[in-house]
Amino acid sequence: MPSGVSWAAAHDQTFPRDLNSLQKYLASPMYLTCPGDDAKTEETEWTNFRPSNVSYVMVSPGAKDNRLNLVVVNDDRMIRTKGFGYRDIEKRLLVTSDSLFGIGSCTKAFTSAAAVMSAEAGKLSLDDSPRTFLPYFRLADPAADAQVTLKDLLTHRTGLTAYDDEVWHQNDKLSREEVIKAVMSKPATARFRTAFQYNNVMYSAVGECIGRANDSTWEGVISNSIFKPLGMKASNTSLLEMRDAPDGVSLPKKLRDPVRRIDEIVSSQTV
Repeated sequence: MPSGVSWAAAHDQTFPRDLNSLQKYLASPMYLTCPGDDAKTEETEWTNFRPSNVSYVMVSPGAKDNRLNLVVVNDDRMIRTKGFGYRDIEKRLLVTSDSLFGIGSCTKAFTSAAAVMSAEAGKLSLDDSPRTFLPYFRLADPAADAQVTLKDLLTHRTGLTAYDDEVWHQNDKLSREEVIKAVMSKPATARFRTAFQYNNVMYSAVGECIGRANDSTWEGVISNSIFKPLGMKASNTSLLEMRDAPDGVSLPKKLRDPVRRIDEIVSSQTV
């Protein structure tokens, strides 16, 4: 099934959420004439295009910002890509098929995959204490601190809430270690292992553990273990790098100033 997103770039339309609507949408005047890069198409594949043949459709996460990339995939082959909207509205630069978008918290899937890959390679165990790799790691609750594992951090069950606004949203001077220390010292808002409470910074801590377990950094592990083997040559782990790439997408206004802050919690946000 294709991914469905709301798209309102001058047309107030909704991206099709079912395969039966997909072919009609992709052949529509709106799709063919809206601002954006010329589509890249495998012509033979597209001529024989049928909704039932589509393996999946991917869209970039910039749709709510009135810009996106769309990719139609069939049997592991990209048969249609197209950019929509402007990657830099102020400079009137169009989104192209190669424009880079950040995937936000989907980065956590890369971090959890890297954690499991590291466990399979014998570099760490998901039942390890974060303190095995980060000697400074201490939760304010002694009982939770004595039991906490990497698995707890990955599954958002430490008892800590996000604390994003109080810590890294408001302070671009803190290092990655200082951000982790600031959040882990906060009082728990739920009993340990009793509630799911989303926490970006605990994923940052896992990323730091992964890097140290592999005698590298989180960025290095993601690049060498995931990006390079999969041929993801344009992908990176920094919003600064993405922004400055030749075909990079300008960041939304709310992220332009704190971009360094986001890079300080890389393993939760920045692929």
